[in-house]
Amino acid sequence: MAKAFKRTARGIAGALHEPERKLLRELFDDVISLLEERDEIHQVDPSENWIRFTR
Repeated sequence: MAKAFKRTARGIAGALHEPERKLLRELFDDVISLLEERDEIHQVDPSENWIRFTR
């Protein structure tokens, strides 16, 4: 289990055990992948926005 967290000049710091670090790395990788997929799906041509704006 994670050790105590503390506030530092650069933010909040804490000590995690290896299984916790691995879990967080995998979670962040999954979130990044989902956001990248969402970005690819929702690509909009800027000219389409301009056409809608000028109507």
